[in-house]
Parts: sequence; structure tokens; C-alpha cells
Amino acid sequence: MSLACPNFIGNLAPGFCRAVDDYCQLTGPGWDAGTVNAWSNAAFLLAALAAWRLLSINPNAKAHRTIRALTLLAALAGVGGYLFHTSDASWATWGETIPILAFMLLYVWLLLRRFFRWHFLFAIPALALYAAAIYWLEVRTPGLAPFGRALNLPTLVFFLLAAIGFLMRQREAFWPMFWALLVLMASSVASTADAAICPQLGLGSHVLWHLLDALLLYLLLRLAILHAPKR
Repeated sequence: MSLACPNFIGNLAPGFCRAVDDYCQLTGPGWDAGTVNAWSNAAFLLAALAAWRLLSINPNAKAHRTIRALTLLAALAGVGGYLFHTSDASWATWGETIPILAFMLLYVWLLLRRFFRWHFLFAIPALALYAAAIYWLEVRTPGLAPFGRALNLPTLVFFLLAAIGFLMRQREAFWPMFWALLVLMASSVASTADAAICPQLGLGSHVLWHLLDALLLYLLLRLAILHAPKR
């Protein structure tokens, strides 16, 4: 029995306790299995804290609750990532992926409804298409999806379209989205280079992925806080 996977969980669902060794620095089960990767998740907490403070200085009543929820999801991504990299258990991967996936789904909804003012009858199918693309890539090409995780390619496409939309109708939001797009591209590269770099350096690029993704979430939160229409 271990703290990461008690016997009753292992007996009921052995797959949940399967050890995950997909990342460099995961040396085995236990709370010290991925120390560097684990502590780099603090970047998500710092991003959430910085965004929370920025929102307190620049409140937006119309988007306030949504942005608060996004900030909490960014913090949960850090907590979940820490639990995963200190447990090396299959079930813990959801603690890292679900908050980021939920963040992106909610953020896409925020852009469509608040920034581009789409009617919900159009926004819902667009959000469903985005989610379906992520699911299709995950199912069809597990571990081999373009730009790393299945989440990345649909998000890159959506952010590119959003940047074009901002360039046409809300130019002050274009550059923040452009920089977020560049950071997402760099994060996508970092998420795929881990296995190639690890044998040479003993330290993969997963740490860099954490730092870039935390920066990405902060840039997206900053864009929403400073540029979301108030009316």
C-alpha cells in the first residue's frame, strides 16, 4: 500500500495504480519520484496569484466570475501537477490535465461570448467542435497528436483565428493574443522534446513545459482582465 494508491483502489481498479514513466525525472513511485517536475508546478500557482491580484486592481463586473473561475483552474493545475509528479500513479494524470482542459474550454467560451459576442446558439456548436477535435486527436493518435498533447493543435488553430478576429475588430487585444499564441507554440515543442532531451541531459523539457504553460495561462488571464468588454 502507498499514499498514492491505497490497496482498496488498487484492488478495485488496478489500472489507476499503473506507474507512469512518460516523463524525464520520474524515477519510480513515491513522493520524491519527480522532484524537479513536481516543484516547477509552483509556476501555475504564481500565475494564478498574479492574475488574482491583477483582477482585484482591474475588476470587470461582466466577466468577473468567469475570470475568477479561470484563475482557480490555473491554481488547480499547479496542485494537480504536483500530486501527479510526486505520486507517479495513472489516476493522478487527471489532476494535471483536467484543470487545463477545463480552463481552455471555459476560455474559448469567454472569447466567443464576451469578446466576439456570439449568440449562445452559435457559441455552443463552436465549443463542441473544439472539444470534439481534442477528443478525436486523443483517441486516434494517443501520444502522437501533432504539437504534443491532443489539446494543443485545436487550441493553436482557435487562438490563430482569435488573433485574426482581434486584428479586425479589437486591435488592442491582438498583441496579447499573438504573444499567447507564440508561447503556446513553444510549449507544444517543449511537450514533445522531453523524451529526446532526457537521455543526453538527464533533465527533460517537461519542466520548461510547466513554465511555458503557466506563462500562457497568465497571459490569457491578463488578456481577459484588461481587454474583456465591460458592456
